[in-house]
Amino acid sequence: MISAPQRALVPQPVSRARRDRTLAAGIQRRATEEGVGRADTRRLRETVKVTPDSKPSRYSKRGDVGRTDQGVPRSTSLYCSALGLNESRCFRGDCMGTRFTTRLRDAVLSIDNQEALKCEKATSNSLYTPLYSSGKYRWMKVMESDGTLVAWRPVNGGDGRQPTQTTHLMFGVVIQSEDATSQVKANPLGKAFLTKISTGIFVDLRDGTRCRIDNLLVVFVLPKGAEARRQKTFARAKKYVTNTAALVDDVVAIEVARGASAEDIKTVIVEEIRPFLFGAGRPKSET
Repeated sequence: MISAPQRALVPQPVSRARRDRTLAAGIQRRATEEGVGRADTRRLRETVKVTPDSKPSRYSKRGDVGRTDQGVPRSTSLYCSALGLNESRCFRGDCMGTRFTTRLRDAVLSIDNQEALKCEKATSNSLYTPLYSSGKYRWMKVMESDGTLVAWRPVNGGDGRQPTQTTHLMFGVVIQSEDATSQVKANPLGKAFLTKISTGIFVDLRDGTRCRIDNLLVVFVLPKGAEARRQKTFARAKKYVTNTAALVDDVVAIEVARGASAEDIKTVIVEEIRPFLFGAGRPKSET
């Protein structure tokens, strides 16, 4: 007798909560979490009164943005006041960097404005060099420094017939903050080799000219000391910076207390660079 074939038992799927039932809640939860945002962003939005009903083109056009009495765009002024930043530095694009770097830039600006030193005014910290490409020379931006100081030095007397017009040499100091950089050897080395570019380093002056720096000095400013969790980072940066200064000519490294004020930083820098800009053309540490 032939028995009837048995049907194989197929396990039924276990009942489970459907994903689409929890998807909306998940999206809402993440939207809420992301909506909190960073504290500085939240303060900015409150200050400029950005709401969901704000028009998308509120700051989309340059003419739509008012200006303060100092000529700073009102949006920039509101942004700086919201984050507690100096609005004039933000307008120049200098509000990036650490607190030490900010104080360093303030110190360089103070040196540049000190009439007794008679530094030539540069329009920015951008450094350029000519680059030959496609049959002609064009300008290439090499880097943006944390501070650039330049001064004219007249050349008078000596051998031969004197020229009818006085010849001037431009001496320049490029200042770099090493607070948050120089964690790899290539970083300080790249900055130091500014002095080795054969076509020279040029800077823009306020009279509209772009002039070559005839004698260039690179100064690394390293904040001295660090909290316990950053000791290794600081030691590494100090090692790479001091090694670079010893390896490359016309490069010096100076240490300044991490909490030093802009005025204290200014004093240290002026003491180091004064003999270079206005003396024999060598920094104090090499005289």
